[in-house]
Amino acid sequence: MIGSSKSNGVSERQLLAPSALLRYGLTKGIEIRFVNQVESLKNKTTSEKVNGTSDLEIGAKVQILQKEKE
Repeated sequence: MIGSSKSNGVSERQLLAPSALLRYGLTKGIEIRFVNQVESLKNKTTSEKVNGTSDLEIGAKVQILQKEKE
């Protein structure tokens, strides 16, 4: 994803590379997820560039309903 913003006279461009997703099944109906993303931020006014990774996101997916078998 590429985005641009301008505030207080400062113009920035942000590039987000595809994320890395790791999923681990704890039980049949519960999985834990870890997501990380590579980011690049460039200040168009000063040409300063910062590269790195985003914060590690941790989440869970829980199955609460089951499809009935026919």
